[in-house]
Amino acid sequence: MRKTSWAITFVSVAVLLTLVRLCASERLIRSTDVSHTKITIYYGLMEHCQLVEANLPDNQNNSNWYTLYECRKFPTSLFDGCEKENRTFCATWVTAGYAAELSAGFAALTTLTILFGVSSRARRRRMWRAVAGLLSLHVLLQIITFCVVTVAFYPNFERARFGLSYVFSMLTWVIGILTVAGVVVTGRSAEKGNRWAAGNRAYHTFD
Repeated sequence: MRKTSWAITFVSVAVLLTLVRLCASERLIRSTDVSHTKITIYYGLMEHCQLVEANLPDNQNNSNWYTLYECRKFPTSLFDGCEKENRTFCATWVTAGYAAELSAGFAALTTLTILFGVSSRARRRRMWRAVAGLLSLHVLLQIITFCVVTVAFYPNFERARFGLSYVFSMLTWVIGILTVAGVVVTGRSAEKGNRWAAGNRAYHTFD
């Protein structure tokens, strides 16, 4: 495969890694307004963050804004009933978090594979299978994470909405599928000796 093809693949995987990090928090958002106080809760795969914004007028009816932002691990037995009624939810949510972290590991390993293999023409010929395999595992784990969050949305998160991270999560596995398809098509074409994929020094395999 051409160096240009691998450069494009490397950039795509780097984008995937960035999106994975952006997906870590704010998958779901819930907001409530109660008597001059707005409470916004952000649910991530690993943590739960709460933003409290209170407007408390003084005796002269002047506005005084107070803000409190704090995060904690999510889900937990103490706050989220993981040892009681929410045991199944907590187990699946934690699994989704580990799947997301593992997918990031496969994406990082893919970038290292490309950097190691692109320096040698012989390795560039062969490594497309390894890259496609690693990326496929990354995509599979991202799809699992996406599905868990989608299924858990109702009825566990009433009056909540999907956050921007949820959109990033969808983009991650869509871009991943397209990248895997591109690597496989280009790799197979290069093995068949097509110059657009193999370059000016096209190679052929012999039976």
